[in-house]
Amino acid sequence: MNALIMLFIGKLSSGDRQNITTICTIEVHNRDVVSKVISQKVENSQAFAWLSQLRRRWDDREQDCFANICDTPLLIITPLTYR
Repeated sequence: MNALIMLFIGKLSSGDRQNITTICTIEVHNRDVVSKVISQKVENSQAFAWLSQLRRRWDDREQDCFANICDTPLLIITPLTYR
């Protein structure tokens, strides 16, 4: 059997099951974001479809992970922002 299937039908602690569910949810979201960026034909890093996405990066000097969103100096929250 597939190892991933075994994880779901095997005995997992509730914390492990929640972690796996979270990872799957994030990956489905990532797939949808990539599809959106492709369908909107985003060609540069200043496109809103790109800027509006949360991006993670590892900093070797700080030995830490950072999340970046909106690489612009000003963010205005409107109903459209949430779409």
